Amino acid sequence: MGGVQQQAQIVYDQPISLRTSAAFKPIFDNVRARIVDLRWIIFQYLRRGETVPSATTLALKPVYQTADGQVHDQQVYSAGDPSRYQIMNDGFALASQHGSSVQGIPEGTNAYLWIQKLEEAGFPPALLDRNDLRVVIGTDVHLRRIPAPARNIQRAAPVGIAAPATQPEREDTVLVVVQIFALPGEAGQQQQQMVGQPPMGQQQVQAFGQQPTGVQATQQTFR
Repeated sequence: MGGVQQQAQIVYDQPISLRTSAAFKPIFDNVRARIVDLRWIIFQYLRRGETVPSATTLALKPVYQTADGQVHDQQVYSAGDPSRYQIMNDGFALASQHGSSVQGIPEGTNAYLWIQKLEEAGFPPALLDRNDLRVVIGTDVHLRRIPAPARNIQRAAPVGIAAPATQPEREDTVLVVVQIFALPGEAGQQQQQMVGQPPMGQQQVQAFGQQPTGVQATQQTFR
């Protein structure tokens, strides 16, 4: 019909609340924190809308605590094929699986990058030879995001949506240690707490993501 314009239908996913309590937190980056837990886990990648994991990996899972007392335990660093390894001592130690010839974790993985940057920041490599992640717990560090290792991964576009060819691809980053303020057990560290941070008691440390050996952690990722 002449002169009649059809109005395009707009479909909303969900309304957005303007309340400050509903605000999302910015990406965790460029912050001073203490490593209060660090363990090996088996991690499963779960794509949006799927119930079957798309991939499973050995992973390094630290828990960070910032000066305001907030605990950050969402960082997981992939370390390769879990069938080659055996997690021991409640996640604090790692051994090669029977019949496997591996002597370390694969170069180029996020876990390798995390440990590499920890060493470059000044953590004694000899302590890492003990194969006990508890030697790292208590380290006071500065964390920053850096570009993730390059991988030949083809990201699937959302169904029915053709992204413009000029649209820049989101850069993958990894949160790593760039500076060490104090190592565990250094003189005065027990008394010299970070500003605003409550003392770390034994019960508090145990509450940070402790998992028995072999427990599989599942997290949704949008890949």
